[in-house]
Amino acid sequence: MDSQSVNHSPDLPRELWIQIFNLLTRKDLLRSSTVCKEFYSYAMDPILWKTLDLKLSLDNLRLQQNLLSRCTMLLTLQLRGQATSHSETPKEALNSLVDVLSDKCIQLVSLQTMNCHNLSTDQIAQLTNTTSVCSIKQTTHFIMNNFGSNDYETTGTWQFNDQVITCHEAVTTDYYRKGNPYKILASPGSSIISFSFNLSLERLSSVSISLNHCRTTADGIVCMTVNGKPAEMREDGSFGKKVIMAPRYNFGMESFSICLQQLHDGQNKVTICLDSSSPGVYWLSDATIEAFFT
Repeated sequence: MDSQSVNHSPDLPRELWIQIFNLLTRKDLLRSSTVCKEFYSYAMDPILWKTLDLKLSLDNLRLQQNLLSRCTMLLTLQLRGQATSHSETPKEALNSLVDVLSDKCIQLVSLQTMNCHNLSTDQIAQLTNTTSVCSIKQTTHFIMNNFGSNDYETTGTWQFNDQVITCHEAVTTDYYRKGNPYKILASPGSSIISFSFNLSLERLSSVSISLNHCRTTADGIVCMTVNGKPAEMREDGSFGKKVIMAPRYNFGMESFSICLQQLHDGQNKVTICLDSSSPGVYWLSDATIEAFFT
């Protein structure tokens, strides 16, 4: 049969075509859009692109910007940073991306960013000032897997793409979890680990830190500070030592609120220190900082 005689696009109402294309995944929609102009029109109809999850890539940034420019009915967007530092999306490129979001995605109501280190406080402020955006969730995930399983260099500052981690007398090991390293704080009053992250205070509503941690049978006790100050808010409004008792015997995730009064516009630091009175050691697997803007 002559391929030119095949009817690739039956005479169906556009609404039915949109319903058919709505059954496809995002990846299949993009593939379908390359078949012909008519399929492109169906596959890229804004009504099909109300939610989107983008892993930022410098190689595909122009394509991602073009895609976002067509998503004029976009409601929910998640942006995820890169896993390796050499492919980090530069700030200049993110400026263009933010401009597209502010100009084209005027119906956006929810934005989530994961490990977008180069998304600056000014860019966050630009997005929060877009009146259609009702909420932004900014997440930075710090993991100990980036350290070698036998990394005995216990003091220093390391930057793994979006993760800035400072340690003092904190050994890395995977002794009890082969291939999945964690940090051990074993010197009371001296062992610390700090996490640095950027924040815009504009429309900031809450910030929390989640720790995947563990204490031994001897009860490793740690205290938390925010930007060098005690993190426990008292009834009279002052701040005192915030003591944390991690789950025993096995790692568990716990979340702790951070008082907005202690935060700066720009870089901030949360520090976990093995308390000087601690009878035991403390293990930390990973930490997550979550900031919400409304």
